[in-house]
Amino acid sequence: MVFQLSKISIWLVFSFLCCPTLSLAQSVSLEKEGLVLIEIEMEEADSWVLDSAIGGYTGSGYLQYTGGNQFNNPGLALLRFYVGIEKTGKYRFQWHSRIATGESNTEHNDSWLRFPDAAKYYAVRADQTIYPKGTGMTPNPNGSSSKGWFKVYQNALGKWTWNSSTSDHEPHSIFVEFDTAGIYKLEISGRSNGHAIDRLALYHEMASSEEALSLSTPPSEIDILSSSTQTTGPIQLMVAPNPVYDEIMLDFADMRTQSINLRITNLHGAMVLSRGFSSVRDQLQISLADLPSGTYFLDVFDQVNHHIGKFVKL
Repeated sequence: MVFQLSKISIWLVFSFLCCPTLSLAQSVSLEKEGLVLIEIEMEEADSWVLDSAIGGYTGSGYLQYTGGNQFNNPGLALLRFYVGIEKTGKYRFQWHSRIATGESNTEHNDSWLRFPDAAKYYAVRADQTIYPKGTGMTPNPNGSSSKGWFKVYQNALGKWTWNSSTSDHEPHSIFVEFDTAGIYKLEISGRSNGHAIDRLALYHEMASSEEALSLSTPPSEIDILSSSTQTTGPIQLMVAPNPVYDEIMLDFADMRTQSINLRITNLHGAMVLSRGFSSVRDQLQISLADLPSGTYFLDVFDQVNHHIGKFVKL
């Protein structure tokens, strides 16, 4: 028997028994066997631009910092990731990055990095351990550091590299320790215009560095969580029919809102669609014609309500 598929829509029905105040959902990259691998394009922030002009990246592209240089002012143009850690202990951090502009290996080559709620965050070279400035711990790195942030740099011109060091002229490797299982923040802030980052790797001291840094190793699985003072999580969307062929139709008749944000991510947590709508009527039609076949998560939220759903694109 052959089934003929024409234009099929997903109708998303929003029903309310109450209107809890929810924070926006967080995509959490789950550690497995000591590995956390993140495609950086799963998040977005001002001055970070998704690009694919330079080959050699993983996922759907890389993010390039296009804002002004923030050599001594971390915390601007902030990318925030959440990692779910079960295996406690010591992890090394590296990112797959590139100097995306210019002809110098000492410019356009760094960004800020911080783990604000880890048990320990430090860098090591041989038998020397250093700590970010602003933490009250010493010694501190040569050059820029502030408010618990390390400047993380590389010096390879014309290629992607996993080199990720801090402390000028004395490169130290980056480490972080988690003493209890839980969800932790990983923050990146723009520093040097033209620095491009593709993928993030966080791996336990007992895990394989070869597997962690292999571009063929798939990204970590994603969970979507939300915190609230009134509820344990976001409201589930009723998605029907499912699967979908080429469009989704959002019905906001009962939502009573003026603006809506929509985000679609794949199973690896990479964001494939992000749109905001400032004036919403009863319905919105979203084309999925360019989306590859697969399983996706859908987030729809405003300042009060948050809904999540899952669908299959044929």
